[in-house]
Amino acid sequence: MTCRLFFTAVSSLAAVVLAGLANAAAASATPGAPVFELQPSGGTVAPSQSFTLQALASGQGPISYQWYLGVSGDVSNPPYGATSTTYGVGSISAAQSYWVRASNSLGHVDSVTATFTLSSIPVITPLKPSFDQGSVGWMVAREVHASVAAAGATQFQVDGLPAGLVLNKFTGSITGVPKVPGTYSLRIVARNVTSISQPLLTSVVVAPLSPNVRGTFCGLIERDDNVNNSLGGKFSLTVASTGQYTGTFSLGGTVLPFKGALGSVQDDGSVRGFVGPAQGKKLQPYLEFFIDAADGRLTGSVYLMSETDMSAPVALAAVHNIWTGDVKPSVYAGNYSATLLGGPDLIPGDEAYPQGVGYITGSVSMNGLVTMSARLADNTVATTAVILGPDQSIPLHWVAYSGTGSAQGWQKLTYSADDAQGAFIDGGLTWIKHPQPARSTVRSYKAGIPLHHLVTMGSKIVVPAHGQIELGMPDRPNNAMFYVGGGGLRLGGALSLRVTTSNTAQIARGIPLAVTIDALAGKFSGTFTLEGQRAVHYGIFVPRVGRAVGFFVRPTSSSATSPILSGSVTLMEQ
Repeated sequence: MTCRLFFTAVSSLAAVVLAGLANAAAASATPGAPVFELQPSGGTVAPSQSFTLQALASGQGPISYQWYLGVSGDVSNPPYGATSTTYGVGSISAAQSYWVRASNSLGHVDSVTATFTLSSIPVITPLKPSFDQGSVGWMVAREVHASVAAAGATQFQVDGLPAGLVLNKFTGSITGVPKVPGTYSLRIVARNVTSISQPLLTSVVVAPLSPNVRGTFCGLIERDDNVNNSLGGKFSLTVASTGQYTGTFSLGGTVLPFKGALGSVQDDGSVRGFVGPAQGKKLQPYLEFFIDAADGRLTGSVYLMSETDMSAPVALAAVHNIWTGDVKPSVYAGNYSATLLGGPDLIPGDEAYPQGVGYITGSVSMNGLVTMSARLADNTVATTAVILGPDQSIPLHWVAYSGTGSAQGWQKLTYSADDAQGAFIDGGLTWIKHPQPARSTVRSYKAGIPLHHLVTMGSKIVVPAHGQIELGMPDRPNNAMFYVGGGGLRLGGALSLRVTTSNTAQIARGIPLAVTIDALAGKFSGTFTLEGQRAVHYGIFVPRVGRAVGFFVRPTSSSATSPILSGSVTLMEQ
């Protein structure tokens, strides 16, 4: 981006001081009488400028001359001693006219009137405002206007400009991006051919880039059929202290890098950045974003644009990482897990939707960095790294299925000092998988998964104390039940087991169930066999609801090409 500051001033054009050669006004009726070969001519001069008038007549000699002030023929104001072919004038304070009479013994002739006017001295008005609203890396547009309404100045000079700005001495425009904050003393003058303005001495301030504008931002691009094939997108941005920025944004499975410099300050105080498309008729991505300098909130839009067409805008929102300084997310830092429960648009029993419950696990660091892994209910695993927003919001986005599907949504952390879990995570995701190619050998939901909502519910992981059983279950035989349903099973199942004080699963011989508990991570996994088919299951413990939930995946038959479906599992106290 560029910073443009325009200086304009005005003055008159320079005068041609010497008179030009002219034809004789007319032939004298008397042969030998004076006839002007060179007439005096006027022009424009500066107030302190001296000049000389000149005239020359021919005829019978001797020829005498007398100069006069005023218009030709007015003999009331003859300057003393002005009796030569030339007449020097020291200076004038207002417009003035002159003429000369040439005489000999046969008569006289009067010259034309030569009028001189004063040129205008360029005058620069103060900078209003100065750079008070300007910061490093921001475009600051200010104008300086001359106070004299005449012809324009021809050159400008500005001494003391901030680093990164360059003056065009002919147009008065200043271009560039301020690089270093500070207070700068400027000396500004404007010139024309005959005059130079009095210097304008002023100070300008280039403020450091606001902390709310510089740093790291991360966010989400909404789903749109045209712009990102309904897959949404992730937005990442880093703004340096100079206002230069780099980042990436994704449109479905395509990740696009960008860079630039922050641009103009908007009326609402936000600062603009953009990534323009290449020239041509093909629709290409265009990204525009605004950062609110008051709170660091970033909003924007993504388009597909060509020279002749443009798609509807798709909304973008991002959060700012404020946790890199002295402020730390102390009560929110730690390890988390959360379920991904089916939302209201998931149809129970409809095998077009995975019927199991996926989950997310991850951590929040003291520097606001968030790492989250998702295990979706069809056993798709993906990991992303983002940031924690100032309001404890987290943007999550995963692309899956070789760029043909995704899950994304905003999460929010809350804190309760009265609860053992301390901090909670809630929110939601939307999940979609487009139909796979006919030639694909994918067995899990080859026809795709309709776009639907998942509800996030979880908390910080609470590791059981020594001798304490997950979920606070009592220490007794068969203290837990393992329930399964959906996933192509004709009937659900309920299998009993014991969870010991060391949080291991004891299962009676002959029960086709295996469960491994990871108490440190708050997860479980294993296998079971029902209706002749072996299933793999995964899940997490959710103290908020007093149970562990998850999913299983199993083939619908023994055929090596049979579909693999997802069902639900629940582990709870019996």
